[in-house]
Amino acid sequence: MIIVLGGDDISEYYGVLKLLDILFRLHLLKRAGKKIYLFGQSIGPFYSWRIRLTKNVLGRIDKIYYRGSRSYDYVTNVLKIKNNSSFSSDLAFLDLALQNEAYDIEKYNIKANRYITFVPSGLWWKYSDSYET
Repeated sequence: MIIVLGGDDISEYYGVLKLLDILFRLHLLKRAGKKIYLFGQSIGPFYSWRIRLTKNVLGRIDKIYYRGSRSYDYVTNVLKIKNNSSFSSDLAFLDLALQNEAYDIEKYNIKANRYITFVPSGLWWKYSDSYET
């Protein structure tokens, strides 16, 4: 199983070659029989021949969770990919874990050493005193 954490990687924002790279990787993983889940995604828009290519690849993804209504609406209404699409919240707007430590523990009923935190950004120091941890 492959889990891809969110961002705006599946767009033409970073150039056509970057888009083709990620679509090719997703295509190869699906051909290898992997289940693929995309969480917290901002996807599109696409232009020209890339519309058909993206529709083909994304249509085979097992589940896509969009972090915004614009992406969800674009993919479901323009690209017509509905069978695997779900709208979700943008996790980037949640409180940071160490923003106010005592408050967070109380607010979310956090139990020490009971969770695994994935921090897919350079902001690891907002979540831990140790990069290795």
